Amino acid sequence: MIGSGSTAEEGMRSLFGVCFFCCPGRWVVRKLAKLTVVVAAPDPEYLRLLSQYAQSQEAGRRVQLECLTSKEHLEQWSAANTADVVLVDREWMREGGWTSRLHAPVIGVLTDRREEVAAESPLPSVFKYQSAASLLSLLEKWHGDRLRGDDGERDASAVAAPRTVAVYSAVGGCGKTTFAVNLCKVLAQRGHSALYVSLEPLGTLDTLLDVRDPAAFSKALYRIQSGREIDAAEWAGLLHRDDHSGISYLPPVLHEEDAEAMEEETAVSLVKSLRRAAGAELIVFDLDSTAHPRIRGALAACDAVYWLVNDEAACVAKTGKRWQRWNRELRGVHPPLAAKTRWIWNRSSGGKPVLLDRLGIRFSGRLPYIPEWKRPEEHTLRSVLYDEHVLRLHMSGEKGRKADGQLVLRA
Repeated sequence: MIGSGSTAEEGMRSLFGVCFFCCPGRWVVRKLAKLTVVVAAPDPEYLRLLSQYAQSQEAGRRVQLECLTSKEHLEQWSAANTADVVLVDREWMREGGWTSRLHAPVIGVLTDRREEVAAESPLPSVFKYQSAASLLSLLEKWHGDRLRGDDGERDASAVAAPRTVAVYSAVGGCGKTTFAVNLCKVLAQRGHSALYVSLEPLGTLDTLLDVRDPAAFSKALYRIQSGREIDAAEWAGLLHRDDHSGISYLPPVLHEEDAEAMEEETAVSLVKSLRRAAGAELIVFDLDSTAHPRIRGALAACDAVYWLVNDEAACVAKTGKRWQRWNRELRGVHPPLAAKTRWIWNRSSGGKPVLLDRLGIRFSGRLPYIPEWKRPEEHTLRSVLYDEHVLRLHMSGEKGRKADGQLVLRA
């Protein structure tokens, strides 16, 4: 995509049906869009990935993006053009003089240093290594704030920490992976950035997506266990995106023994590292149904827990026992486990859950039973009905961000 007139570029033009103007150091993705954005930085690979996202169906309806990889092209652009938002590399901006030459309601600094985002500065800063969806959404907010004359919450939005959610159940086969992956999918389809991470020794993500770089989890685990901090640039090289579904993911563990050897503190460090540097709005951890220390660590470290149950005798019995154990072992966790757990009745066909009534669960939501999924040719990422329930359940929790799931064992 960088350069001029290559066969690959022509193929990309015809494939996406966009007007794609190229010259060395400068390219433009033009679609019908509400916001015109210029990003100028000496990082062709970063800008190439950003422009790829701008060609997606979701972003293309909202954004017209122009990328400039040299100061000379920024000079040429500023002499005769305007935009809604202009982002300039921090080192270029430090040379001075650009602010008076750029014609845009919003001018910001693109930085690879997270601490600079929160610092007081005449110009707003945006962290470079976050998802393209998050970055462009932030720029839209900045522009909207400027039009309304409201800049009050701009910096807070730029550095808001992502939410971390653990998906758990006391028995296997309860639909954790289906729920977790579909949650990431429906959010990605609406322009949000959600990252899927599995802590299962035998995950099934490869049955749903075309998983790449299977050794990525082991690489991340080695760095964490060695006491090395994984920065945003390193995470960007370990995380991947499924082109068909739009789901971002950390490839699941390749060797079972790697997962089994994870200690509680390793899991806590993994959650914190991804929260700090992965650049996603929501990180969804798919946990297996054991009481392994890595599961305890993830439950303790995540902001919320989605606990799936079904109305079967084995699930009801094990849920009660496991809930008692986790409350005992995770005493002192903040927020408390009871406060951050949301109970989800999976494979609900309506009516009243007879067996689950014994647990005294107050449900946050229900997920429908999809009988078509019993057929091998049916894919669990293709149910509109299920997607609607997943999105409604998640968004209802995000609006209040309060616990409405409590479990009181009845005699």
